[in-house]
Amino acid sequence: MARRGRAAPDGYYPRLAGKPAGYLYNQLLNFRDGRRHYGLMTQLMDPLTDAYLMEIAQYFSALEVPYPAPRPTAASSELLQKGCAW
Repeated sequence: MARRGRAAPDGYYPRLAGKPAGYLYNQLLNFRDGRRHYGLMTQLMDPLTDAYLMEIAQYFSALEVPYPAPRPTAASSELLQKGCAW
């Protein structure tokens, strides 16, 4: 998991910080109960109680981590004004 709930630079791990606790809790339940499939997460969640999964969800939900600055673009200002960067 990315440090402090941040997304990984490669995009493989999603940002968890600031997501709604209910959403995070349901995703953790889905891993534990086999509705979402990723072996490592399933094994990690399997022994955990509902109450502990909610604690995890609330922890990440409460994190206030700033988003990284946007990457610079090579698009011209004319193209950006049209609303696209390609």
